[in-house]
Amino acid sequence: MKIVVFALELILAIALSACNNKTIIQDFPTKTVNGSSSPLPPERNSNETTATSTPDTTVAPTLIDKHILLFHSDRTGSYQIYTSDTSGNNVKQLTNSPGRNIEPAMSPDGSMIAFSSSRDDQNGLYLFLMKGDGSAQHVLITKPGYALSPKWSPDGKRLIFYTNWDEHFQIYTVDVATGKYERFITSSDIDYLPSWSPDGKRIAYTSRRGTSEQIHIINSDKTGDVTISVGTEWAWRPNWSPDGTQIVYFKWTSNNGDLFLYDTRTKATVQLTSTSTIPEQNPSWSTDGSKIYFDAKLLPDQIDLFRMNPDGTGIEQLTHNVKNNGYPSEH
Repeated sequence: MKIVVFALELILAIALSACNNKTIIQDFPTKTVNGSSSPLPPERNSNETTATSTPDTTVAPTLIDKHILLFHSDRTGSYQIYTSDTSGNNVKQLTNSPGRNIEPAMSPDGSMIAFSSSRDDQNGLYLFLMKGDGSAQHVLITKPGYALSPKWSPDGKRLIFYTNWDEHFQIYTVDVATGKYERFITSSDIDYLPSWSPDGKRIAYTSRRGTSEQIHIINSDKTGDVTISVGTEWAWRPNWSPDGTQIVYFKWTSNNGDLFLYDTRTKATVQLTSTSTIPEQNPSWSTDGSKIYFDAKLLPDQIDLFRMNPDGTGIEQLTHNVKNNGYPSEH
């Protein structure tokens, strides 16, 4: 059984090890945890610039230009956070610190970026914040352990993420202004990889109940939990379309791993990709909903960024280098 939980493993992974050649784009180090794991990749261009990693609390929040691509990469040897234009060019490095800096998420107004970072602690990953230009980097939660995959609420006041603070992965939220956090779902299940709907009323996430992991949707008031993926294959990384009518996610299949699209109105699911040797992972939407970004592992030591139309056609490769690039999102 191909049980590779890319975000999961990331959490307990300290050495970047893609489960096997069938493991595609994970976000960073990976390790098997309760039958799961996770990894990722990069590239370096001559027009690349590096932003300071020294906190600058005297500067007002900086709004980053719209229609840029945010991602993480190990092109310089360690995982750092970068931006580029939506074609993968004009790369700018935002972090330049020891350890791993991964899974960036930009606030709705573009002024802040949340991400996970190990910094000097190789046995943990903490939630950090920085301005949209990479300045004023600072830790938001210092609790030991792994805090991963932060996603912003539509109003920009809270983050939802998952951790290994409890016996197994659980979903938490945190107030960005105060740093006060609380557990979102209280259950004996493994719940992680949450994603807020654009209207803030629902949350999609992955849950392991029984022998497989499936995509669920729950209301923000913690009622009405429903399962939207079916089958025995494992499904991860749900991501809402900008209008909230569709959810794209990754699912292990007989081919290896493919992307699927769920319609919240009709309840219908469509398979978008079907490649026999290349799993596509970490899907996200363009700001206008006309494209889906994802990363894929073409070579044993190389993960690149791609985009395609929402119907699975028109696949374009955005990065071409000997390192890893992953977790793309457009802003």
